[in-house]
Amino acid sequence: MEHLIRAKSCMSQAKASRQPSQPDIALKLQLARQWHDQRQLEAAISLYREVIAAKPNHGEALHRLGTALAESTRLEEAAELLSRASALLPQAQEPRRNLAVVLLQLGRKQEALAAFQHLVSVAPTDGAAQNDLGALLLEFGCHQEAVAALDCALQLESDQSEARFNRAQALQALFRHLEALADYDRVVAQQPGSVAAWHNRGLVLVELGEQAQALESFQRALALDSKCAPAHCGSSRVLCSMSRWEDGRAAAERALQLDVQMPEAWINLARALLGLGRGAEAIASCDRALALIDQKDAQAAGTRPAFHHSLVLMLRARALTTADRLEEAMSAYQRLVQLVPGNPAAWSNLGQVQHELGLHEEALASVQRALAIWPRQPEALFGRGLVLLGLGRYDGAWEHLEARWGLATMEAPRHTDRPHWRGEDPAGRSLLLSSEQGFGDTIQFCRYAPLLASRGARVLLEVQRELVGLLKTLPADVEVIARGDPLPRFDAQCPLMSLPGSFATTLESVPAQIPYLSADPAKTVVWRARLGKGPHVGLVLSGSRSHQRDRVRSIELAQTAPLLQAAATFHLLQKDLPQADEAFLASSGKIVDHRPELADFSDTAALVACMDLVISVDTSVAHLAGAMGYPLWVLLPYVADWRWLLSGDRSPWYPQARLFRQSRRGDWHGVLERIASDLRALLAGVPVDE
Repeated sequence: MEHLIRAKSCMSQAKASRQPSQPDIALKLQLARQWHDQRQLEAAISLYREVIAAKPNHGEALHRLGTALAESTRLEEAAELLSRASALLPQAQEPRRNLAVVLLQLGRKQEALAAFQHLVSVAPTDGAAQNDLGALLLEFGCHQEAVAALDCALQLESDQSEARFNRAQALQALFRHLEALADYDRVVAQQPGSVAAWHNRGLVLVELGEQAQALESFQRALALDSKCAPAHCGSSRVLCSMSRWEDGRAAAERALQLDVQMPEAWINLARALLGLGRGAEAIASCDRALALIDQKDAQAAGTRPAFHHSLVLMLRARALTTADRLEEAMSAYQRLVQLVPGNPAAWSNLGQVQHELGLHEEALASVQRALAIWPRQPEALFGRGLVLLGLGRYDGAWEHLEARWGLATMEAPRHTDRPHWRGEDPAGRSLLLSSEQGFGDTIQFCRYAPLLASRGARVLLEVQRELVGLLKTLPADVEVIARGDPLPRFDAQCPLMSLPGSFATTLESVPAQIPYLSADPAKTVVWRARLGKGPHVGLVLSGSRSHQRDRVRSIELAQTAPLLQAAATFHLLQKDLPQADEAFLASSGKIVDHRPELADFSDTAALVACMDLVISVDTSVAHLAGAMGYPLWVLLPYVADWRWLLSGDRSPWYPQARLFRQSRRGDWHGVLERIASDLRALLAGVPVDE
């Protein structure tokens, strides 16, 4: 709001109150006005006081003296005099307008609001007054009332950009984002140099999901003022939503260099750090944000921005999860659902953490609370499906997995222009089965392709290019196509991970006709000649670092040192190795490294075919060895992925595989000791399958 003190003549009211016995009052008032206009404030104030001394209820003199005092920053006395003038001149606009402005300067906002409301009641066509009222209502959080006042202001003066900017802010607060965007567009067209308008426009575009346009708007603000901390903060928020975590971190840190007291910037920094997997640092950023929010809460006498507070608590709980501090994360989510019991994401995340802690029934109860609030929440539905599948309760669980398409981490489904096959008779139809996630998922669920072919369907299998050669060994007439290559015509489609649901798979009906994949005989002969006499043991101790559960499934290669004492030749079957494991691999001399020779999965399959045993964590190579029917020992975290179930040492999907589970969360030492012991016994000819 532009606070201008206006001091127009109120001569009509003054004439009405002038006493004939004091003809010099008019002359003194005229001279005082001249001094006032010439900015000789002290001289003007002295004459105004003489007029008031002679006539205490002289409305114009009171108004002008109050105005002069306000201009010389003597606000308390100015407010008292302007209040008296407003009472004496109830129909005059300027005394009450100036009173409202002075009250604002004194921080007496409630009284200022009353003054502006009275002003527009006597002067409803005063566009400036309507704007001032709207701006003050906006400051009070009375957004609907602010919009009404600002509508009036713009009806009176449609080109009043300040009123349009204020209305945009009010509409934004009311979540009327499209209307707010239209106003901001008008403002930046009229005032392209308005940093605040470009910034606020960016915030509205974020809410509308227009991330690229939002980022452009923030950049326009920064081009005008590179030190605009809120614009750096807004850019960080958008960059994080685009998963540009490093750029988001840099933008948040720049905002904090400019304004370290900005909670939103600390929140965005936490988002970025969380995306980068730096959980401990994200927790520290959340703690800084919470401290600032609490500080502002104390200063604002309890007007804590509850949304921001709950958002930070949610981020902090997620960061605790990423940092593998699950008990603390569970406590954080439990606190959050007490504070905001209607937050479905908090209930869903609580269920996820409870599941990771092995509290599976409690997890189902929490997820059910989320679904009671939002019945179609993707995270809750998907999470419920995973828990049920892990418990072996396949009936009714598959349908929940279809909610995965609503997860932010999932790519959009492909081929949706064709009907989704849901289990109806496939005979005589062309069906496209398409991969959607990792290599292991494709290997596990491609087993359904021969089943469809046996029912009379023409089966097209679209998979990752690295798997094409391997999957051509499926025991059926299946046309394997690399993703991105041209597709022939097809009647219907089904993503691979939807096939168990389409087949109504139960724990007892899992199609486990092993093997259903095989190695290229020519490649296998070459490998056997090279490897020589065994026994040969293949090792896979880590998977892709981008995998959501990699922090719990992968093992440092150095931890296998006791295992490597067994009388066998050990072979590295994985194509990629974390940098931290390279030194151990080079120095141990116990593991043969074949990575340069593994171009695709057909090469890996030929090498697996030469192994007497494959020992693997939960990776695609474990699925490969399982699908090929070779001896397989799988190392599993305390809470394994659903396909390995949550208990037992066998898998319905790969019956020949033995499962070695952590007895305590994070305890790979105990698992590796059991495997080392069983491997020694196996090599000595002692049965170990019981």
